[in-house]
Amino acid sequence: MLDVDALSLAVSQDKMWEGFKLVPGWTMHEYADERAVAKAVEAAGYTDIFDRKLITLTALNTLLARKPSPRCSATGYSSL
Repeated sequence: MLDVDALSLAVSQDKMWEGFKLVPGWTMHEYADERAVAKAVEAAGYTDIFDRKLITLTALNTLLARKPSPRCSATGYSSL
């Protein structure tokens, strides 16, 4: 990988690149297997491990556009 090679050159050979600096990268941490993690954590006795949140407004508009409901007018949101 480029970042590993660049770090290796910078550390072992004092390599420098004009106009660039070597900084730590930023990555998204993800579970490889969410079901396995959930099973293991629940087995360890933890229960409050899931988040539940409302879908985005764009996704809600798309959903409501597919299935019109008479209850939509009760929400006070007129642009649906």
